[in-house]
Amino acid sequence: MLFRVRRGGRFRVTAPVVPTFLGVSLLHALWDSTSGIAVWLVARTTTSDFQRALFDLGYMPSPSSEQIHLYTAYDKTGLLMVSLGGLLWLRLLLRREPTAPIPAQSPSSPV
Repeated sequence: MLFRVRRGGRFRVTAPVVPTFLGVSLLHALWDSTSGIAVWLVARTTTSDFQRALFDLGYMPSPSSEQIHLYTAYDKTGLLMVSLGGLLWLRLLLRREPTAPIPAQSPSSPV
């Protein structure tokens, strides 16, 4: 995206660069926050009253084995979804991009 809008040896911020920057920033933010989202989902779906009471008193309760497995599933699923979203976006961008003809290469002469 950046190299396409480079003219005269200088990079220019044009209309296609801004949404690309924002999209990459969003994907990066989602990738980084996947772990926190997974913790929140596990806490919302499986926290017992005892664990909630301990947390309210300032103690960090130990997670159950079910919560650990569920965290791993949520975390990996989130990372997979962000990755697939980025690949889908890339595919859409490549489909819109006009294809350039491949230049004919001359056979190299032996030296």
